[in-house]
Amino acid sequence: MLWDVLRGTAHFSDARRAALQAEGVVLEADDAKGTLTYRDYRGPDRRASWRKEGLRVALAVTGRRVAADRRGGPLLDVPFDHPGVAGMTTGVDDGGKLVVAWDCALLRDDTTGRQELRVVLPGAERDRAVALLLARGLGPFAAG
Repeated sequence: MLWDVLRGTAHFSDARRAALQAEGVVLEADDAKGTLTYRDYRGPDRRASWRKEGLRVALAVTGRRVAADRRGGPLLDVPFDHPGVAGMTTGVDDGGKLVVAWDCALLRDDTTGRQELRVVLPGAERDRAVALLLARGLGPFAAG
């Protein structure tokens, strides 16, 4: 519990929430527990061959994009018509968490490697998120 207090909570800012709602929010989860895994990651702010960090995340799927914010700002914001969606996958991991994974180089010019966002969602909400993301062009996740 103290760890949760120290980490803070994750919510979309009012301006970001309004922009997402204008696109038609299909699924939204605020302050969900999750992890972010870095694999062979090289970016301007850090390097990691493998690293996993716990976090709280706000996640939204709209008619136009998938977005995730953590405390401190945006983590992921990708329109479904972005070419980088071809390098994204989604599914459910062995622990029952929603996974959204991506090839960093396809989304940003200054990063390489892979990131995997895992989010704890209730079963029906998780399954709905996977179905929505697969329908919008993300590939199926395979643990690797």
